[in-house]
Amino acid sequence: MKPIITFLLLCSFSLISPRVFANEPVDVAIGYVYQKRDLNYILSMKEDNFKPAILLAISDFNKSTFAQKKNITVHLKEYAANNKTIDLQRTYLRAVNDGVIAILGIPTSKEALLVGKLAQESKVLTFSMSGSHNKIGQFGEYLYSGSGSLSSNNKIILSKIFNNRKPKNVLVITDQNDPFSSGFADRVLKSLETLPNNYQMLHVAKKAVFSQEQIDSITSTNYDFIIISIYTYNGVRLLNELTNSKIITNQPIIVPGAWYYDNSALKHIKNSPNLYSITTLSTSWIDKNASLFTKRINKSLHRSTKPNDILAYDITQMILKSLPKASTINREQIKNAFLQIKGTYKGIAGPYFYDNCNGHPRKNIFLLKLTDNFSFKTIHSSISVKDSSCTQ
Repeated sequence: MKPIITFLLLCSFSLISPRVFANEPVDVAIGYVYQKRDLNYILSMKEDNFKPAILLAISDFNKSTFAQKKNITVHLKEYAANNKTIDLQRTYLRAVNDGVIAILGIPTSKEALLVGKLAQESKVLTFSMSGSHNKIGQFGEYLYSGSGSLSSNNKIILSKIFNNRKPKNVLVITDQNDPFSSGFADRVLKSLETLPNNYQMLHVAKKAVFSQEQIDSITSTNYDFIIISIYTYNGVRLLNELTNSKIITNQPIIVPGAWYYDNSALKHIKNSPNLYSITTLSTSWIDKNASLFTKRINKSLHRSTKPNDILAYDITQMILKSLPKASTINREQIKNAFLQIKGTYKGIAGPYFYDNCNGHPRKNIFLLKLTDNFSFKTIHSSISVKDSSCTQ
């Protein structure tokens, strides 16, 4: 670990003193850490979409009987890092040193893995909003994701796409420098049980353009399944390039749930491909099961409810619901209180059940298909099962 980070980490332990619930005013801070982005990520995820629902959850808690009786006020402290690895780690430790009781934000898998070790060493309960990498669970009791693990359900979902037939020639487009991208592609391939007869992996850099050599290498093969494991904005650009080159005709294409969470880039898709996505939330489920919450979002934010709103609200509430179970307000007590509810918490999006060895909750899985008007429609749902990677 770099010296400056080691120094900041050591300093952080001396700043947190236990505070006993009493009638004197108690101010509690939750840290919101995110990384400033290039245009690709801003268009794909828009991390500020999380903030309004976080603030709504905090406001609801501050109005609760418990908070008013105990004279507790929770507020949000924002920490924006530059688009560099070392600055994200420094920014995370700035939040640690400021005495926040927990940290949320850190939306991508890459960011979550970068701060996981710091969360473990500083002993701060930390939530990645939507990191999906299966290694998030390796940091024990201190790093979690709000995104359900798709590993155990991909097999069921893929059987629906292929009607239980096996694809023979698979094209995989991924960014091997991005844990999210490579992790999604790896999970989908593993869900095919045995590798297809022929699969070709194309690695694209940040600019997300194919070289002529790459185009030439794939035009001679008739692929019956394509995996595009890239964030939405650049992924749509690659999709259109494949369509223009007549590599894509009508074969099934699967993309990450990030394509569903951001629908602004979908309008740039040419034609209407046979495109599928997998996610742990869907608009149809939200409309059916979260109508009261959507009305609140619509009224307070003057816009329709997005999946990120529900995700942000539920994660924030999980942290806040830990407060009444803690005898004192300190990080260890909050973490221990969370461990008591992590198998029973029920949020707007339904139950969040965390296995002991997995940083992802078990959640319902939805298979979505792109419609002619370039929006996603739910065509199948599956009850989440225990992740096969979890042996405890």
